[in-house]
Amino acid sequence: MEAEKAAEKLLKLSPSVRMVTFCDMKGKLVFSAHSKKVKNLLSKKESKESLRDAAKRWKSRRDHFQESLALVSTSLQNIPR
Repeated sequence: MEAEKAAEKLLKLSPSVRMVTFCDMKGKLVFSAHSKKVKNLLSKKESKESLRDAAKRWKSRRDHFQESLALVSTSLQNIPR
């Protein structure tokens, strides 16, 4: 799985990377992993809600402020399937 390999690489980049999560633009979880040294702070339900809300906000920013926020576009990555 491409997302799993990418997550492993990202987690190895730095000890400050606690968690890597990939979701679609609707906030549906594609893949998630966290460092073995940390404990999840949110429940699965809270994580799903947070992802859904973040995707909704990102979609709104993309739709309304695309030109102004061109440099911010890398803060949320899309993984092709």
